[in-house]
Amino acid sequence: MKTIINICDKITGFFGYIAAWLTSALVLVIIYDVFTRYLLNSSKIWIQELEWHIFALVILFGSAYTLRQNGHVRVDIIYSKLSPRKRALIDLMGVIILLIPFSIFIIYTSKDFVISSWQFGEGSPDPGGLPARYLLKAMIPFCFILMINQGISMFLKALLTLKGDTSYYTEKTKH
Repeated sequence: MKTIINICDKITGFFGYIAAWLTSALVLVIIYDVFTRYLLNSSKIWIQELEWHIFALVILFGSAYTLRQNGHVRVDIIYSKLSPRKRALIDLMGVIILLIPFSIFIIYTSKDFVISSWQFGEGSPDPGGLPARYLLKAMIPFCFILMINQGISMFLKALLTLKGDTSYYTEKTKH
């Protein structure tokens, strides 16, 4: 189980690393956009679209990584005071009842949306906009697959904790 956890966490970590670099790229693109728009009085549609494309990827790739780091918002007032076994039980149930079913639902419902976008070779509707918008739309189900990947890791960590290995639920350890 620990091997599977490590593989899942490495996959999530890789995409978290990409999200971090995309954040840096986003800052540079925004600086360029602001510079050209306000100092050179020139604005390009593709630059503005690139900003929101990168931002979307940061959010999508960063979601699973944030889950891995135990950084999603929750009611920590109660959760943080619980024993490792009780936190593991809550996480186990959350993965089974909420995370995986919701992720499967998003993957299933976005399937036709993505396929249609690929079939039409969807690009920007704006003149001068970015082509290949279908690539960005394909990241929606892909990133929910990453969420399932991290959900599997969480599930296994919780299972090991319930079997007595509390190393995944110490104060110093992040998921």
